Amino acid sequence: MVTIKDEIEDFKIQCKRYIYCKKKKIECEYKLEEIGVQILGVKSPTLDGVYVVHDLHKDRRNELFHIESQIIEEKEDCIRNNKKVDSILGMLNKRDEKLIKDLYVYKKNHEMIAEKYHFNRQNMYKHVNKALANIFKKK
Repeated sequence: MVTIKDEIEDFKIQCKRYIYCKKKKIECEYKLEEIGVQILGVKSPTLDGVYVVHDLHKDRRNELFHIESQIIEEKEDCIRNNKKVDSILGMLNKRDEKLIKDLYVYKKNHEMIAEKYHFNRQNMYKHVNKALANIFKKK
């Protein structure tokens, strides 16, 4: 049985992966583009203007399709993670949303964040846990 405390800790981990997932999504898009070129082959013009397809990777197509499906799955996992974080953060008020983003997404110094939002460090963490607990209780 998953408790609210477990869900909060899982959410904090997802927040910490947020920036990584954004970068990973872009990296996956580049890899998919490269694999697409490898699967389709390279077109080159001849003297009479007809394009000839040079398929250098014909014998590796199944392997490339498998790699492509793995990259797509990885990209979709990152998209799912970020959508979940965005949806939960969207349920919070703006101040709490910015506080959690600064603390867990952007990984800023917790003492500076506590000072910025007029908390002491311990009360800041209690406030964050209470705000997230209210969200997860509503779900």
